[in-house]
Amino acid sequence: MKKRLLFFLFPWQVLFGADLSYGKGNFDFNFGLNGGMNADVSLDVDLLSIRENHLQLYDNVFLYFNVDIYKSKTVDHYAQYFEQAANFNPLGPSASEIAAKYTPIPVPVSYKMRGIDMNIGIGYDLLHQKGSYLSVGLGTGFSMPYIETESMLDDAQNVSSMLKTTKTEIMTYKLLPSVHGCYAVLPGLKFLGSLQYGYQFGSVKNEYINGEADISGTNLSTDISVEYAPFSKSSGWDAFYLSAGYRYNDWSVDTMEASVINPAFSYAFMQTFSMGFSSQFAYIGAGYAF
Repeated sequence: MKKRLLFFLFPWQVLFGADLSYGKGNFDFNFGLNGGMNADVSLDVDLLSIRENHLQLYDNVFLYFNVDIYKSKTVDHYAQYFEQAANFNPLGPSASEIAAKYTPIPVPVSYKMRGIDMNIGIGYDLLHQKGSYLSVGLGTGFSMPYIETESMLDDAQNVSSMLKTTKTEIMTYKLLPSVHGCYAVLPGLKFLGSLQYGYQFGSVKNEYINGEADISGTNLSTDISVEYAPFSKSSGWDAFYLSAGYRYNDWSVDTMEASVINPAFSYAFMQTFSMGFSSQFAYIGAGYAF
């Protein structure tokens, strides 16, 4: 009862009792237009995360959450064109012909990504014995990444004005049923895992096309980790632990309804637009358990 009162009266206590971790990994995304530009990009990403796997509220009910902040340095990548787009121009030389004269295709492009991802949910222990548990839950949350692109060659502006400096902003919400498990191998040593799969929807906006699209799809997220508490109860630091793990997230965009304001690009952008995201991180951290 005392822990529950602390939780409702002092929310900062939750952060104090959570796991703070740092990770490195990849953020991959692909996007394209039928009859237009297509790109598959993989960025090296740094991750800072605050999370709580299993904060017992009462009886078999618990809270879980994570707040992830990630960023990537600006990296040179290559925009890949559909062959039909690179060779189509009814008014003169095609993009590939211009590129062959001034700069090779694909054109070097710089990508930079920032973002925040937050999830929170309520779970219920189906089994809970001697530090081990098997649980189900239902969570929600949001993801808010943005991606900046910029052409690395002035000549590339003549090949495709779409490669000018532009920002793509994404805002999505989630509804994710989940399964959680923990196995206490030895006193102070635990293996943990979680699986979340559900619905994700939101919108994507782009500065250059002056338009936005409503998007929806499915989200799959897994997290496998190990926790080790190095101190005994007699030390008074038995609640402190170290952690390490691996996290994978995949979001498949199944539907997109676009609304493009700029009429100059109405033909290209009213075609089917494809998009998908995935990320994977290895991380280490430290935490304090109630």
